[in-house]
Amino acid sequence: MQVLAGQSRCENCEYGKYKEQAGIEECTNCTAGTYTSDATTLFTCAECEPGKTQSKQGQSMCINCEYGKYKATSGTSECSICLPGTYTSDSTTLFTCAACDTGMYQPSNSSQGCLACPSGRYQDSTGRSTCIDCETGRYMGVTGAAVCTVCDGGTMQALTGQSSCDYCEEGKYKTTPGVHNCSGCPAGRHADSIGSLICEFCRFGQIQPLISQSACDSCAAGRYMGAVGSDASECIICGAGTTAGEGAKSCLECQSSVDFQPFQGQESCITCPAYSIAVTNYSSCVCETGYVFENKKKLKPVLV
Repeated sequence: MQVLAGQSRCENCEYGKYKEQAGIEECTNCTAGTYTSDATTLFTCAECEPGKTQSKQGQSMCINCEYGKYKATSGTSECSICLPGTYTSDSTTLFTCAACDTGMYQPSNSSQGCLACPSGRYQDSTGRSTCIDCETGRYMGVTGAAVCTVCDGGTMQALTGQSSCDYCEEGKYKTTPGVHNCSGCPAGRHADSIGSLICEFCRFGQIQPLISQSACDSCAAGRYMGAVGSDASECIICGAGTTAGEGAKSCLECQSSVDFQPFQGQESCITCPAYSIAVTNYSSCVCETGYVFENKKKLKPVLV
């Protein structure tokens, strides 16, 4: 341009201004969203590139959009805010908002980064504004998870959004991972510790008629159980001539020729009176030759 008469040359427009036509004395300010500089022509204003903006007139440069904002096209004067689930920062471009990664979220507008999902929650998609509670039967003990972990066998989680699983109680078990609750041991079985994968059968000499029990009941003296895993309500009583100690698998006959047991359900045999011996089934005694019972209690010699 040349605004003074008698000058020998024209001068360039100042940066931030332009002149399209020859002969016009004044240069014109670039409008908002445009500029001129040593890197542009001076006969037209260049538009601000994507990711940059200029809200003032007559400027020689554009400035980057603030972090948390973006500009997708050239020339627009204003940058737009990033929506929830997206962001811009010094590690991203400024012409589009980056989506939050899996395991991350951002609930706010104009954000410069994303937040890690807290323990007990996860996010398996990108660009999300919230996290999801872990489902029942699953948990997550760390932050920033894209998936939740299945509860192992012997553990359970009946609630959502949890950071750990709970052990099955005594008397309960869980074989399959991921199932949200534990099952009670059936009758005839037991689980004597927490976190059981299976229930153990009651052993010989034991019964358990109830479910969800931590132990089996030993047969009382004078009774027995000859099968494993019995759900019987009571043990089998020993007959006359036999005995059993506590927790017996079977009843035993009296072992000596002078021992007997006339009653059912007894722990031990008793000795026959003097000069008598047990009968074959050990349920009673008979006098030896030459003796008879006196009043059914005492023996006395008899003449032969």
